[in-house]
Amino acid sequence: MSASQILRMQLEGSELKCELLDLESMQIARFDKPIPFSEKKRNDICRSYRWILRKLSRYDPPPIRDYKNQLRKIGVLMWDDLLEKVFIDFDLKSRKGSYISLALDDSTILFPWELALYSKRPRTMLCETFSVGRLRAIESEYWVQFKPRRTKRKTALVVGLNYEDYRSDLGSDDKRVLEHAEEEAKFVRDLLEYNGFDITLLPGKKATKERILNNLQRRLDVFHFTGHGSTYQDRSLISASDGDLDTKEVIDGISDAPKVSFINACESVAENAEKGGERAANNWAKALATYGGSTLVATLWSIFDKPSARFSQWFYNQFIKKEKPLGDAIRLSRKHIKNGDESVYTWPAYVVYGYPHLSFKEILQINA
Repeated sequence: MSASQILRMQLEGSELKCELLDLESMQIARFDKPIPFSEKKRNDICRSYRWILRKLSRYDPPPIRDYKNQLRKIGVLMWDDLLEKVFIDFDLKSRKGSYISLALDDSTILFPWELALYSKRPRTMLCETFSVGRLRAIESEYWVQFKPRRTKRKTALVVGLNYEDYRSDLGSDDKRVLEHAEEEAKFVRDLLEYNGFDITLLPGKKATKERILNNLQRRLDVFHFTGHGSTYQDRSLISASDGDLDTKEVIDGISDAPKVSFINACESVAENAEKGGERAANNWAKALATYGGSTLVATLWSIFDKPSARFSQWFYNQFIKKEKPLGDAIRLSRKHIKNGDESVYTWPAYVVYGYPHLSFKEILQINA
């Protein structure tokens, strides 16, 4: 297991308080000088994030130049006089085999920390330089200890919908149809099957809400969904073949989340409720973390079909076939799809929840 550190961030009033836990040395370093994080700065960051979230939720993306300007605003605001001080004080540097987990609560989860502009020349974000993962702090009255699984069979649910001749309520054919979704699902199915998984594949019309929920109740190891997604009020939705499935239905319907989930859909972990709210959303990250999910790959805003399929395939090749740690697999996948007009809108949207230093095999051993 490689070196890993947990950076816990809490927002108290107008101050950001941080502490660093080193998993190897059993040492907790507390940042004794709280960092000013004014309401104006928070609003400026959220305003740019909401702009991206709102503009990309439409079928016609904004001009690339305007989009990059908003990304740069977020990056500068989050790094200058904020994360830069934390990284200097804790001596956090990009080293091979070093991973950072961001422990975020309902206040700090609202901000896209991975987009902080770590370097201006060349211009690179935090997520391009470090292997970063998120840990979701869930408020609960008691600690939930999930029981070990009774079967040694590795199980997976793979869902892919192209919406070619159904769900006309989602828009016209040229906007609704996802050409690469079912191809992506079959790729994931084949790779997992080759690695000894028992697979349930729900393509197209077979991917009804009832079938998806029934399979999620089976204590799965892996859940992959590719299709349309959106946000409604404070919940994330994915579009099944016969309607939308939201996080409240998932929370009510399962008692043990899959160990590894990949929701390759628009806005699957968008955190600004109603595209402008000021509270943490009940999105897929919160829903799956509540019931013991170990890893989730998901998106902060709307993504495009072709580059998202490329990202997914590259990620699984790195994570499963080449046995790269989770954080490395995500970072390399971002780099792989970065170039291209549609890719520029897609690659920064991905975030990962879970310990970035763990391999696929190590994650599967959790509560095995």
